[in-house]
Formats: sequence, structure tokens, C-alpha cells
Amino acid sequence: MFVMYKGGCVFAPQDDRYLFLDMNSFFARCEQQVNPALRNKPVVVAPYTGTTGCCIAVSYEAKTLGVKTGMGVGEARALIPNLTVVESRPELYRHVHHQLVAIINDFTPYVSVRSVDEMTFPLASYEQGGDRPFALAHMIKSALKQKLGEWLTASVGIGPNVFMAKQAAEARKPDGCVCIRCADIPAWLRRWQLTDLKGINTCMERQLIRLGITQPIQLYTTNQEILRKKLGVAGEYWWLRLHGYPIDSAQSPTKTIGHSCVLSPDARRWDVATQVLHKLVQRVGERLRAGGFTSSALHLYIRFLHSPSFRLHMRTRPFSDSRALWRYTSHMWERAPRIHTPFMIAITACDLHGEQMHQLPLFANDRKETNLYHALDSVNARFGQWTLKPASLIGTERHAPSRIPFGNRQL
Repeated sequence: MFVMYKGGCVFAPQDDRYLFLDMNSFFARCEQQVNPALRNKPVVVAPYTGTTGCCIAVSYEAKTLGVKTGMGVGEARALIPNLTVVESRPELYRHVHHQLVAIINDFTPYVSVRSVDEMTFPLASYEQGGDRPFALAHMIKSALKQKLGEWLTASVGIGPNVFMAKQAAEARKPDGCVCIRCADIPAWLRRWQLTDLKGINTCMERQLIRLGITQPIQLYTTNQEILRKKLGVAGEYWWLRLHGYPIDSAQSPTKTIGHSCVLSPDARRWDVATQVLHKLVQRVGERLRAGGFTSSALHLYIRFLHSPSFRLHMRTRPFSDSRALWRYTSHMWERAPRIHTPFMIAITACDLHGEQMHQLPLFANDRKETNLYHALDSVNARFGQWTLKPASLIGTERHAPSRIPFGNRQL
């Protein structure tokens, strides 16, 4: 059955429509799984182990002592003097991720990867109702324990839509399994605060409070048309989402592709920062081509140490090759003030279009360059990133090591 709304039409709510799997403290648990000496100890994973690094993953032993994801390493060490800080190993996490996807593919052909540690899939009719979703969740957890290891646990959520299934997975961590059915939604909403809902940050919370919405249950009980008048189309989406309508099933289109890097203390020089930027540009180019995109705009961001930030936006001709990307980026980079110390740099490709929408190169030399970069990508995909690379990147291995962007599905 379909229900019409101003954005289109959507299926009516139905219990147990989706299962959402969320790996627990994924990067930290990967490290504890492969290194038994780290088990039952407070551990954080950081891009680098210096005090100015950032905790990108926190073990549950560290969380119970007050360390949070995003906290500075120095602050975390002040809370836990015996804290173990592990430098991130993206290749390990990608390897485990691919094993995880293979395991879930044994249960369903419809898995949708949301990030390196999250995925969801729709349940078949014979998997819905009663204890059947819990039985499926138990089988998945058993397979993970058997094939990945006992420290790589997951929280499972079951709900009428992807949003509610994700909320259910968040409700009991670690290693939990929660099912939220349509009749249960009001009770759960009364337990939560606004910022407990995925997608509502403190800024949006303040906006909602100004509109007289102070609790999640009000988004549920307020008339749909009133919410639309107050919040625009977002208000209608929230009403549908909280009533169990599956409006979040489709993956949103990619709008930008970017990479950033917080420079380690020994890399906060303009010559080294230029090499790091070149490395980031190569990654953006690889992802553009892997996604079948061309870009027509670039945004450069530089955060300085103890000085105002620098931003520059540029419109360009459509491109996907790394050579053109570096040429445009260099032009913006040269305009940055050199009197400050660079702390963080980011390059983002915007205004993306499918390559099929881009006019094919007219001249043979242009086609050769496009084919060359696709060939380089194929070699690196088979034999490992940076197997083939520009000569200017030789010696930059310890600067801007590979990272896994959260929410990135190209792993």
C-alpha cells in the first residue's frame, strides 16, 4: 500500500521491514581482536599518537572512564594516564570490512553498505514478525563471532524503516539487539532527547526549541501540515520518519568528494604541506573516477595555527583526471598567505555530474590522458594504493597516511 505526500509517494508503515547492523567501536575492536594484549584495556585509535591527535575510535573500556570519540589525545591521556593510543591502520579496517560484507551477503543479496562499520538490508516476509527477526540477528551475530572473532561484536536494530532500525541499534550497546515496532515508537520517543535522534545536532535542537518543540514526541504528535509550515519539507520528512514510513531507504546522491588532513607537528611547513595536498588531490581524483563523476568546482580550505582560516572556491571546466585537478588546486594554493603556519588542509570537488553527461574528448591526446588515469586506478586497485604514483609523492609515505572517511561507501 502506498501513501501520498508532497514529496511523492511512500509505502505505508510495516513492522520489521529493515535490519540495521552497527559494529561496536569498530576500529578499536579491530585492534583488540588482532592484538590480545590490548583486550580489556582502555584503547583509542588516532591518526597519529601525538598529544594533538584526535580520538577517532574509543574502546568501551575507555568510554566508561570518560573518553569520547572526537576528544583530543592529550585530553584523553589526562583522563586515563595508562591509556593506550594506537595509530590507525586503514588497511586492517578495510580488510575486516570486506570480510563483514561477505558474511552478511550469506544472509541476504540486498545489503546496503552505509559506512565502514554500518549496513542495512530489508527483511523478507518470512523473517518478519514474532521472534523471527531476533533469530536472524542471533545467527548473524554467531557468524560474526565465528568468522571475525569474539571481540568484533555488533549491535542490531530492527524497525519499520532504516531510521528506526538505526535508532534501535543505538539503543543497546555493545552487542545488543532491539526491535522497535510501530506501536512502540511513542514510548521510545518519550525516552529520548532531541539530540538522541540521528540527524538532529545541537544547532537544529536550538531551532526546534525556538519553535516550541522540546521533545521528540512532539515531532510525532504534531499535525503533519503544521510541522511542514514550521520546518518546511524537513518537518514533513520527520513526521513520516517517526511514524515508520520508509522514506530513508534510498541512498542520497553524492554531492561532493573531498579529503582533509590534520598535519602532524613535523608536517606544518609549507613545503611538506604542499606534498600532503598533492596526495589529497590524488585521492580525490581516484574517487571521482571510481564513482564515474566529473567535477566543475573546487573548494580549498586551510586552517592555520593561531590565525584565521583561509577558504577559496573556484569554478572550473569539467574534469576527472588528477592532473587537471592538481593544476586548479595549485592555482588556489598559491594564493594562500604564507606568513601563517598550516594546521589542517582540505580539498573538495563540488558540482558533480556523471561522466556520461560530460562531452567526450575530441582530440586523441585528451583521450589518452583519461585512459591513462583509468589504467593507473586499475593497477592501484589490484596491487594496493600508491603502487603507481607521481614522482612528486615519493618520500611522503609517513605524511597524510590513508584514512577511511566515515560514511564513505567506496571502500
